[in-house]
Amino acid sequence: MKESMLISPNIQNYGNKKAEIVDFGIFDSENNISNTIYKMQEFTIAMKVKFHEDIVNPIFAFSIKDIKGNELTGTNTLIEKTDTGLLKAGEERVVSFRQVMRLQGGQYLLQLGCTGYEGDNFVVYNRLYDSCCIQVISSKTTVGYFDMDTTVNFSKGEQ
Repeated sequence: MKESMLISPNIQNYGNKKAEIVDFGIFDSENNISNTIYKMQEFTIAMKVKFHEDIVNPIFAFSIKDIKGNELTGTNTLIEKTDTGLLKAGEERVVSFRQVMRLQGGQYLLQLGCTGYEGDNFVVYNRLYDSCCIQVISSKTTVGYFDMDTTVNFSKGEQ
């Protein structure tokens, strides 16, 4: 996947590598791999993770930052109540997140992660921060960071 994308030269890759993000991609509404997404269209973020040790309930995550470094949106399998179970050393899994692009037109940065809990300790297995740019194309600009997809009704005294 990532060989077909423009990867950031400033990618930050860290973690203990008990699990490793070995591939990732962004897919547009027609399921084509692309760094360019049209506002108000569905798109998918996917990552392939290889497990080097047995891990119980790893958490897969993504977030999107603006180019100033502000984290704007994101989610993970724990928040989305997705049971990931026991992954054995040597196994690979692909996780994908599908959503509608509501951010304004512009450039953003993608963050990916595989983390988890070992007992009460939060552990970073692998994170790829500033992994690639997402270019959002928009035919309509609104105020702020995202578009609420507002419908306007203008009438004579009635709502």
